[in-house]
Amino acid sequence: MNAAYRTLIAHNFKKNLQARSSFFLDMAIMCINNLGFLLQWKIFFLRFQSIGEWGMEDVATSLVIMMASYGSMLIFFGGVRLIPQYIVHGDIDLFLLQPKNILLKMLFSQSYPRGFGNLLSATLFILLFRLYSYPHFLLIPFFILIGTLLLTSIRLTINSLIFWIPSIEEISEKYIDAFFMMSSYPSNIYSGFIRLLTFTLFPVAFITFLPVEILRTFSLDYCLYYILGTLFFLTLAFTSFYLGLRRYLKK
Repeated sequence: MNAAYRTLIAHNFKKNLQARSSFFLDMAIMCINNLGFLLQWKIFFLRFQSIGEWGMEDVATSLVIMMASYGSMLIFFGGVRLIPQYIVHGDIDLFLLQPKNILLKMLFSQSYPRGFGNLLSATLFILLFRLYSYPHFLLIPFFILIGTLLLTSIRLTINSLIFWIPSIEEISEKYIDAFFMMSSYPSNIYSGFIRLLTFTLFPVAFITFLPVEILRTFSLDYCLYYILGTLFFLTLAFTSFYLGLRRYLKK
């Protein structure tokens, strides 16, 4: 990674730590929220043995990947949330004047403390359910890395629509809310049209369902879907942003 980008990331860390009380409060609130959500699933599995062939460990694995991916996005690529504001208020011009890659500069421009709360929650879940004892446990960090890139790409794609639709910011927030609502439940409970949505319009399946199924079955079909889906959404994000940027520069 270029030294300039490392400096940006280090600056964001220092900025977060300057307000230590707020930093640790955000972390604590996020951990309590995540543990409360886990408790709900624990109570559910006290009454039912499985949900769509998944046990408690599978659901916990899904939550670990989602939480850690979201936390990593907030820490390293938090600026993706601010892209609509940068464009609407003209702040994007400041990034255009800088010599480095504009997209990376925008992504690295902000970091959120609660991302650390998600990472801490994911770590606690791994320890509580002894996920480290899984035969393919080393794949989980890989899925978290890909999940981080996918979440960033999805957010970037929807936010890039502001180049064409100035009022997209409110719709973007509602889309993200719906996305995370769908991701809070095992994707294998969905069927029919809703299941199709989890692979297309709300691609939570690539962050939760497919990684867990690959860990459970190591199916080559699932691996292929996972690779192709990841490449598609990464390409879509970059294409959307740079097409929008080109349109912005022509104005």
